Amino acid sequence: MHAHGDQTGAEVARTLIKRVKESERIEVLEKARILELIAEDGMVFGVRAAVSGKPVEIIADATVLATGGCGQVYRYTTNPQVATGDGYAIAHRAGARLADMEFVQFHPTALDTPENPLQLISEAVRGEGAVLLNEEGKRFMLEKHRLAELAPRDVVAREIFREKIGGRHVWLDARMLGKNFEERFPGIFAICRARGVDPSVDLIPVTPAAHYMMGGVVTDLRGRASLNRLYACGEVSRTGVHGANRLASNSLLEGLVFAERVARDMIETRKLTGVPRKKNWDVPVLRDRGAALVAAETIRQVMWDYCGIDRSAKGLRVGQAKLEEIESRLPEGATEEANMVQTSRLIADAALLRKESRGGHYRSDFPRAKRKWSGRHIEW
Repeated sequence: MHAHGDQTGAEVARTLIKRVKESERIEVLEKARILELIAEDGMVFGVRAAVSGKPVEIIADATVLATGGCGQVYRYTTNPQVATGDGYAIAHRAGARLADMEFVQFHPTALDTPENPLQLISEAVRGEGAVLLNEEGKRFMLEKHRLAELAPRDVVAREIFREKIGGRHVWLDARMLGKNFEERFPGIFAICRARGVDPSVDLIPVTPAAHYMMGGVVTDLRGRASLNRLYACGEVSRTGVHGANRLASNSLLEGLVFAERVARDMIETRKLTGVPRKKNWDVPVLRDRGAALVAAETIRQVMWDYCGIDRSAKGLRVGQAKLEEIESRLPEGATEEANMVQTSRLIADAALLRKESRGGHYRSDFPRAKRKWSGRHIEW
């Protein structure tokens, strides 16, 4: 299924948003931030949220986490700025089961520009014949894998990462497509042209970037999490369908399939017969926005340097220590940054525990998959 060339996901989102706005049965709360789940004795009763800065408790027969991924804990990412790992941290604090947090997928080719998030250059461009060149103009992937530029994402991302060490550059050469580039990839073409790159005549600067989290809140095939009345759907969930290394476009398909499964299961959810006694609480006020911003940027650099594409025990331990220090000095009210650092620590801890390389998780000190780790999951 394709829509407007390379705009399938955007079209799905546009259609769903339109339907939500048209429905009289759906209330959308803008300027709302979920702070924690209301959970007691293994059951979720709703959420505590800040809505326009005011404390609000939302009681629900069923609660669905659809908070997206955590790409923003990395220095380079294609994820939107809201993808700060909030759902993972919130679920973890409530006692929900998480697994496979070490499996982070890095897309090999994001447009290397000074912006956040980075724009994605789909592997379909390489599928049409584009090749990767290093700073010397050499097509380096020919020596790294028999499939060259069409090798698995983790392989291509790792080799680009290595080529870029020391501030060097890597380029995607799609000039052989000429004017066909705009026809085949209208969205990517427009993105490049708006940033001063004409793919039909120019080399495209690229970098790997955090793109997708295979791990997350463990669910069954109906989207049910380990806590009663809690569901997870989309990237925040760990349904198991992606294994250790998601295939391209399958996340869109997973979202469509499991959203319907969750909805159908929720219809059968019985009404709550009682709720926990309401607590007196206030929305924590962020007193030092500058310190919170510094913490977020430091987390992103630490995760990129020590817990990213090429990991080792030595680097992961350095990363763990730095993350612990960042968490200890977070200013009061830095709720998003607290979620970032807690999600980051889950990734780093799981990556250190898995002493092998598999899928999106690569350890230079354990560069091969090990049979004893096959089928084993690191859970929290």
